[in-house]
Amino acid sequence: PQPHQFNSTQPFFMDTMEPLEWLQWVLIPRMHDLLENNQPLPGAFAVAPYYEMALATDHPQRALILAELEKLDALFADDAS
Repeated sequence: PQPHQFNSTQPFFMDTMEPLEWLQWVLIPRMHDLLENNQPLPGAFAVAPYYEMALATDHPQRALILAELEKLDALFADDAS
């Protein structure tokens, strides 16, 4: 992506990136960076509900993506309790 696409104040960079771009270029690299640098992970969060709305119902990988994001959300929900 272009550098300006990272300059967003919107959740999930909704105004500058497509939903899967945000996963690829923001969330996944950020999580890797936190883990590699022994930084604390974020508290409870949920990304699956956004993707349930944002991904087209006919997206060929929709079910797989949502299942994996629900697992991720569950990990953080368990960690917060």
